[in-house]
Formats: sequence, structure tokens, C-alpha cells
Amino acid sequence: MLDLSLNNLIGLIPIWIGSFPYLFYLDLSNNSFFGSIPPELFSLPTLNYDNHSAALQSTQVSDFPPSIILSHNQLQGSIPLQVGTLIVILIMDLSFNNLSGNIPEAIGNMSDLESLDLSHNSLTGGIPSSLANLMFLLYFNVSYNQLEGSIPLSHQFSIFSRNSYEGNPGLCGPPLPFPCENDVNPNSSSSRIKIPIIATDILEPVGVVVGYVGVLMGWLTWTLIRRKIG
Repeated sequence: MLDLSLNNLIGLIPIWIGSFPYLFYLDLSNNSFFGSIPPELFSLPTLNYDNHSAALQSTQVSDFPPSIILSHNQLQGSIPLQVGTLIVILIMDLSFNNLSGNIPEAIGNMSDLESLDLSHNSLTGGIPSSLANLMFLLYFNVSYNQLEGSIPLSHQFSIFSRNSYEGNPGLCGPPLPFPCENDVNPNSSSSRIKIPIIATDILEPVGVVVGYVGVLMGWLTWTLIRRKIG
């Protein structure tokens, strides 16, 4: 374990931290670290491979699950794509920084993740659909970023409140109070509902007109036949 939180540390996060062979819990929160997150930090051997060392360490110190906590610093740049190799980690907190760019699709590979906090950054783009693969995710927060698009509706995303998404004017869909305007997914339930409603609204008046025309034509034809017979 390495906990250096709540200090006055400044500068770049040292890349050599990523070489510690048995480190499974890292907390550098509430400091003044700046610069980008070194990709080497997401190469910690204990968190990258599903071996027994991570389970052994977390059992010996049960109050500290495998975690990387870098919140409340001044970190910039994008989230390294190497984040997807952290298949044993349970908690990742990168909140209250200045991170930018898209949320990596690779986060969907972090199969054991239970808590993900990316709030209060400057992240853009949408919420990756791959995050629906995180079946054990119990806490999720991307509030106060610059995200846009629809919120995933599948799996565990239905349990997260609107507080997890607020502060992103471009996000839409439940649990936020405003729907997405351009839902072009033909398999969505809203599309399946709208199509017959629209069809009914259009076809009902057309049917009435056709019916009247049919009756009128029938009456005129019968009148002409009667006159010829007479």
C-alpha cells in the first residue's frame, strides 16, 4: 500500500511507481500533482493480472480494496488507454482534476470495477457503451464534465441517479429530465412505439376520405345504371 494523500506534494507523478511489483492500493489524492497521468501507473503488475497476489494482499488489509485514487489534484491531459489493463482493480477515482479528452472505451475491460468517479473534469464525447460490461459497478459519477449524447440504458446504469450525470448540458435520456431529440435507433422501444402512432395518425384521415370517395362513386355508378335500365 502507498497512501500519500492530504499532503502538499507538487510536481509530476513519478513513473517508477508503476514498477512496484506488489502495490495494489495507491492514494495520491488531495495534493498538487500536475501534468498528465503516466501510463506506467496503469501497469502495476498486481492490478494487471488475475493472479492470487492481489487477492492475498487485499485479504491481509481488508479495509483497502485494490484502488487507484488520484482525486483533487491538478492533473491534465487524457486518461491513458492503458487503463483497460487494470482487470483486478475495484476502485478508481480521478475526480476533481483537469482531465480532458474522451472516456476510453478500454474502461469496459476493467471487469472487477465497483466504483468509478470521473466527475469534475473537462472530459468530452459520450459515455462509452462498453461501460455496460462492468457488471459489478455500484458507484458511477461523471457529473460536471462536458459530455454529450445519450446515457446507456442497459444493465446497471438504471440504478444510478441523475446526480451521477448532472453538469453535462449535452447529456440526455433517463434519468435526466430531458429526452434525446434524435433517437435514430430502430430497435429502441420509443421508435417501435412512435412508428405505429404516426402511421395511425396519418392513415385514419386518409381512410375516411377514401371511404367517402368509395361511397360516392358507388352511388354515382348505381344511379347511372338505373337510368340506363329505365
